Amino acid sequence: MSRRRPAPRYRRRKTGSGIVGQPIAYRGPDGKEYVAVMSGVGGLAGAVVANDLDTRDGSAAMGFGNAMRDLPQRTAKGGMLYVFALP
Repeated sequence: MSRRRPAPRYRRRKTGSGIVGQPIAYRGPDGKEYVAVMSGVGGLAGAVVANDLDTRDGSAAMGFGNAMRDLPQRTAKGGMLYVFALP
């Protein structure tokens, strides 16, 4: 019985916020392979950041304001698409 080795890690990168989508792999017009992933914050939790809601208001974002009190200090508004070329 052969044992499979784990795939190597190609990149470690801190993103501006959490990953909010599945990674997508594709071959570009230059023939290289790429992986793209979206970073950002969304949903009711994201409303705290995106709409500059006052987290001292217990009813903000249907109560998520209390739960996400420190989110505005830990993440940025908006999202960003990260694209990495594979070796």
